[in-house]
Amino acid sequence: MTGAGGEDEGACSFRVAVDVVDGQEDDLMPRRLWLGERGIQVAEVLDRWPGADHLYVKLRGGDGALYILRLDTSSGIWQMIQFIREGAAQA
Repeated sequence: MTGAGGEDEGACSFRVAVDVVDGQEDDLMPRRLWLGERGIQVAEVLDRWPGADHLYVKLRGGDGALYILRLDTSSGIWQMIQFIREGAAQA
């Protein structure tokens, strides 16, 4: 399967726009993500972890859903790699 960035991935991902809190470049903290024209306020950042050339962020949106976002640190492109609706069954 080809992801939003054109790379071959085992899971689907979507390119999203992300507004971040002003601060140091190495400490990016999302405050709002955009799915098309729909803005979702970040209610809480639950976790952050670095990859080799990515930064991953797990957050809860103001809509109650959980999101895992991935930032490609070389290109600055954000992708949503997981979305879990509030009240959805989790495995």
